[in-house]
Amino acid sequence: MISGIVGLIATIWARHAPGFWWSLISAFIGIVAGLALFASPVTRALVLVAFFIIEGVASIMYAIDHRRQLIRRTFIVHYGWVWKLLSGIIGIILAPIIFLGKPTEVAVVLLLGIYILFDGGALIAIALVARQYNASVRR
Repeated sequence: MISGIVGLIATIWARHAPGFWWSLISAFIGIVAGLALFASPVTRALVLVAFFIIEGVASIMYAIDHRRQLIRRTFIVHYGWVWKLLSGIIGIILAPIIFLGKPTEVAVVLLLGIYILFDGGALIAIALVARQYNASVRR
């Protein structure tokens, strides 16, 4: 839930960045999933499965949109979007692992940590490319 709120603030702050709508959807998904996790222990696994699937698809669409918009604006091909694409694929892969495997809470936290690590790395890679581009434009 906290990551959704922070993501919402960051998305609104950088509303002109590529992939705005997918990032906005992703932030709302994080907030809704965070609130739903407080509901019932029985529904927690289903909420996580739905979160990973929806967030994975949103991440993949964000990566594709980011690549398309950045190339159209700058004619620069970079690979920061690939990390976001991998993050989405990992999210989609984690959903059936949680659903079919019924992992313990420790395993769920570990899987969530892996996803967050990839997603955070993806955002850092995209931010570094954007920073590099902005520095070259100012010259």
